[in-house]
Amino acid sequence: MHGTKERIFSIVLLGFGVFLFSVLSGCGKSGGLERVAVSGGVTFQGEPVLDGQIRFVPKAGTKAPVTIEPVRDGQYNTETSGGVPVGSYQVVIRSYDPNEPEPQGPGAPPRKQLLPAKYNVQSVLELEVESGQSSLSNDFHLTP
Repeated sequence: MHGTKERIFSIVLLGFGVFLFSVLSGCGKSGGLERVAVSGGVTFQGEPVLDGQIRFVPKAGTKAPVTIEPVRDGQYNTETSGGVPVGSYQVVIRSYDPNEPEPQGPGAPPRKQLLPAKYNVQSVLELEVESGQSSLSNDFHLTP
């Protein structure tokens, strides 16, 4: 009799695990949005951006979250965040002095921005991510 209760408990526990997995997998990093892995290079005045950040900010009509990735040694890749959802984006790029430490906690002063405002706070950069693509390579060659 004791073995039967254990088997029933195991079956119920297994069923709950399968249910929980199916619920959580539906709420994964894709969030039901079609995403495309976007990667590429970022240079400023012909030199790679060594330490920075790239953001894909949805434009009007695109219902998606902002995708944020680091730029390291002139390269970025959105695979770790699941890619950029299909749609139209304003691209915001920041570059920092790699020798300057990152801010330590709330209220700390931000790091000095090395790129002109036309690439970040007043960005003129845009990107269109189209349906059906598995990946997209897009380089940004920035000038003063």
